[in-house]
Amino acid sequence: ELQQQSINQLEIAVADRTQQLQQELQRLHRFLRMISHEYRTPLAIIRVNLDLVELKNKSGNYSNRNEIIKIKRAIDRLVEVMDVSIRESRIFESGQKEELANFKIAPVIASQIDAFRSLWPERSLLYSEKLDNCEIFGDAPQLKLAIFNLLDNARKYSAPHSQIDVECYTEADEVVINIRNQGKSITKKEGEQFFEKYLRGRNASNTGGAGLGLWLVRNILNRHNGHVALEGISSGVKATVRLPLFKQDG
Repeated sequence: ELQQQSINQLEIAVADRTQQLQQELQRLHRFLRMISHEYRTPLAIIRVNLDLVELKNKSGNYSNRNEIIKIKRAIDRLVEVMDVSIRESRIFESGQKEELANFKIAPVIASQIDAFRSLWPERSLLYSEKLDNCEIFGDAPQLKLAIFNLLDNARKYSAPHSQIDVECYTEADEVVINIRNQGKSITKKEGEQFFEKYLRGRNASNTGGAGLGLWLVRNILNRHNGHVALEGISSGVKATVRLPLFKQDG
């Protein structure tokens, strides 16, 4: 009888926690929907005014041209992130299944390397890959978001002019993405804690962010049956992503 009571209490606790998580997820999706809606008008105003500035300087030789290009690319990045958030919210609310497909992973990674370089051209980023035509199964926009967040994290927590190294290859039946920066190392405990929601590193006082980036990365990788880990190395921190290769049936 005591054992049955314990089982009943455990089932109640699990049910309560599941309901809490579901409610938290609903609040998060409502928040994302609200943010995406509120962002669109000011972003449109900024984009229109940047276009007007460019029209007034048709020669293209004005002094702040590079800064304007960076702003426009940053706007494009925000729009892309918001579109992903809106799409996920609609899928969640309608109860529909996500539209997953197999796709080549190399172009997805390369697109985020290009996005990073366009936003921070002053940063040195060394990229190497041996992925050939490897494919994975999942949602490409979500993985773009995860990869970009890891690149941005490597940038924020390293010296302004230090190099970031990105290496991609296959190992066994997985795609491996290694991202290394040059900065303060971390402990094994911190490497796990930083994936918790709203938790930021001890050297985060001078960097922007809400502590959601790595939490979001892990959630995306989990949904793709993948894995992400942070490891302190002598030069700084290494982020490692592992994703299962797509295999054709038969």
